[in-house]
Amino acid sequence: MSAIPGIISKLKASFKEALDNFEEQIDSDDLKIVAKIYNSITSNGNAWSKHKLINDLQKMTETFSCFDPVGFLITSASKLRTVITTEFKNAIEDVELDEGGAVIFVKEFIATFKKFPALLLAIKNKFSGNEKALGNVPAKKAEAPKTAPLGQIAFAPARARVPFEPNTKVEQDLYDSLLDHFHGEHFLNSKQAELMRKILSKGLYASVIHEPTTEVVYRGMVVPKAWLAKALKIKPGKLSKKGSISKSFTFTPRKGESSSWTTSKRSAENFANQAQRGEVAIVLYAEVERNPNRFVAGPGGLYKVKGPDYYSNEKEAVGLGNIKVSKVTWTDWS
Repeated sequence: MSAIPGIISKLKASFKEALDNFEEQIDSDDLKIVAKIYNSITSNGNAWSKHKLINDLQKMTETFSCFDPVGFLITSASKLRTVITTEFKNAIEDVELDEGGAVIFVKEFIATFKKFPALLLAIKNKFSGNEKALGNVPAKKAEAPKTAPLGQIAFAPARARVPFEPNTKVEQDLYDSLLDHFHGEHFLNSKQAELMRKILSKGLYASVIHEPTTEVVYRGMVVPKAWLAKALKIKPGKLSKKGSISKSFTFTPRKGESSSWTTSKRSAENFANQAQRGEVAIVLYAEVERNPNRFVAGPGGLYKVKGPDYYSNEKEAVGLGNIKVSKVTWTDWS
């Protein structure tokens, strides 16, 4: 049994090495957050100050676009345990243990693991006591009053170089819907579209929520010939194969209360040119001035937010509700 202390020391060293290299061994953002906080608190012990806690959480929020760092940490604990368990198993592969050594190893393993939930709880408690400090936005950096629907800073957890502020429930739902919109999966609902229009009209959060700076925005579409004929109030047989016409009509989103437009005519044309035989490629023109509080700019606006920024090459403007169209160009591929 005299060899067992040496074996335990070797296991401890292997475990420590696994933790030290933890970030290099994983790709998932949630596990990276867990590793960072775990390593920080274990390396600093009681000296891990409230100030450092706040700074670390802010940095992690900016880096990983995590809306609730501690909540994310707690929910990721089981994933971390799985990884650590694997590391323990890997550590003992080259170590021969007799029955007595195995018993001691199991006890050591359990003792180590018992410390982990306590560390998580300590972090959670420290964070809970500093929620007000984390959401304390300096007046000169506030984008809106405290009572505004998106707090003082819009989508703060998903933006760089702004004070940290947790998302409100309304704000989180809106952010999720905007992500779905940019992904092309779902769209804003009527309440969210109306909220965005009110924000635009009041000039709140102007650094990220504002109208496009261009006079015209475009929407490329692939439609049946009958759709275009109905919109232009022209009989299908009278439509030329290719054309351009200044015509006022109202575009209504097919789903939800938002639609995708762009400040780049070329982007709209590229999208429309996906049309195949039997379809019509069209580009709608809409004047921003004739659609007040109906467009939210991506460039210089929503593209400052992580998530929407992934689509910056599309130069999108989010259309809210019905849009007044002033011109249409088309190519009939039928």
